[in-house]
Amino acid sequence: LAFSHKNGFGICQALAAKEVIADFRSPNLLRFGFSPLHLRFEDIWQSCTAVKEVLEEGMYLLPDFNKHLKVT
Repeated sequence: LAFSHKNGFGICQALAAKEVIADFRSPNLLRFGFSPLHLRFEDIWQSCTAVKEVLEEGMYLLPDFNKHLKVT
């Protein structure tokens, strides 16, 4: 699953703080991988809930989640 957002980097970092791992690709693409061998329905539900919280609460706008490092 992939989607774009102008603050994709911050969203990716905020999700990592909630233990949801996404892949960010410049300039604005977030990617999520799903492996049926490793993930349960509950894992997907929790990840979707985390995405909803990050977006609704605006966590991705916090300065700590917008520090671009040389390696992500």
